[in-house]
Amino acid sequence: FGAMTLRTIAGKKGRISKLPLAGGWTSVRDLPVPQGATFMDQWKKQQRGRK
Repeated sequence: FGAMTLRTIAGKKGRISKLPLAGGWTSVRDLPVPQGATFMDQWKKQQRGRK
């Protein structure tokens, strides 16, 4: 859920320039969008491999 939300916030440029409740901190930083699978996707894949 979190990674999908951050990708939505990032928009077309793929950079996060503003975050709610962290406006002062994020106004001077560009954060890259998380890439790859989410934590939960990785966890589920690992759990399937253990069975």
